[in-house]
Amino acid sequence: MSEINHVAIIMDGNGRWALKRNKPRNFGHQEGLKNISSLIDFAKKNKIKFLTLFVFSLDNWKRSKREVNFLFNLLEKFLDKNINEFIKKLNEEIEQIKYFDLSSSVDVYNNTTTFVVVHGLKSIEGAKGFGELLKERKSKIVRPYFAISSPNYEILQRHKNLSEYLESQ
Repeated sequence: MSEINHVAIIMDGNGRWALKRNKPRNFGHQEGLKNISSLIDFAKKNKIKFLTLFVFSLDNWKRSKREVNFLFNLLEKFLDKNINEFIKKLNEEIEQIKYFDLSSSVDVYNNTTTFVVVHGLKSIEGAKGFGELLKERKSKIVRPYFAISSPNYEILQRHKNLSEYLESQ
């Protein structure tokens, strides 16, 4: 059997699930969101390169404004929490690595992409080595990353050409 590279999941039925249990629809949405972390862990453990979660469809716009706002706020809080947990873990690792003067920051690239930037690495090779070091350490940070020089990063942010940059590497 060939290896699975991409799994797509339609997150549907959480509200109905809650109603069947005499709970409000929003309870179902919250419970459904809890499963995302398990899905992400499963994908990482099984080396699935792409995990697509369909969490909002055109039909969802037909729901009450209150429920739509709840869904968007719920997803935003989930994403913020995960980014913050990742940054905390990364900063703990940065503190342990004494031979570089490193720091991190969060940089919004566009409305769907947020970069967590590690500052203080002196070369592309050093950045790649740092990425490999993180994978080997106790925290086992294995998020996808790419290394880019400061001048190229400024160009990338100005022109919003991430895809072109990654293809050229």
